[in-house]
Amino acid sequence: MANTVDGRLIEYRIDSAGGWPSKLLASADWSGFEKLVSPGGGLYYGVTSAGGMYWYQDVNPTDGSGSDIVYHNDDPVDTSGWTQTLLSAEPETAACLGRNYAYVLPQSAVPRSELDDPHHDYAAIDIQVPIGTPVYAVTRGTVGHIDGGFGNGITLTSADGTTYIYGHLDSRGVAAGTVVTPGQYLGESGNTGQSTGPHLHFEIRIGGVKHCPQPLLLALYDGQTPPTPSSLPISGCSY
Repeated sequence: MANTVDGRLIEYRIDSAGGWPSKLLASADWSGFEKLVSPGGGLYYGVTSAGGMYWYQDVNPTDGSGSDIVYHNDDPVDTSGWTQTLLSAEPETAACLGRNYAYVLPQSAVPRSELDDPHHDYAAIDIQVPIGTPVYAVTRGTVGHIDGGFGNGITLTSADGTTYIYGHLDSRGVAAGTVVTPGQYLGESGNTGQSTGPHLHFEIRIGGVKHCPQPLLLALYDGQTPPTPSSLPISGCSY
């Protein structure tokens, strides 16, 4: 990635032939940065001439478009001190919580009180969000597609065999078999399948047994290290 003096943000990728095909992500506003770095996963960090560091997120870093870049102009990482001549980052470590987990919705989608409400007597959670709300990968894993009562459903299976289920999506934004990283865009919430209203159904299964995701989601919402999935209760999500 690079920013030009006239403000363009350009992405470069090395192809199988060793070439450098490029795509224009944004046509203006990036001229204020003297240095840019991306650790991958759609996160960008820019340093200004005054030494301030700001961060940006490309919600779907694989689509070659900057139309979904989330700007954090009023949310600096640090307002001064970043005057180093070189910035570097370890690839594929981008994610705000040590990059093992990420919250499954935009932070502003629902208040915290929506997550800790008493609800199901079985281990799953329904989060009422409008149709079209982006949903994100909670951890690194392989995507699968499911249908039936889940409507346009997505499964995300991590390396340890834990399966995360996203139900009733309006649209799926990743193909089955894709390996995604925490916080990567998966699709948009909806009202498909056996659903009585727009919402995201989210559950965790280990060996076919459901584990309540509520404590995990609350920790991620709060910016805390989440409990391990195997430690989550199996008796339901009513507290």
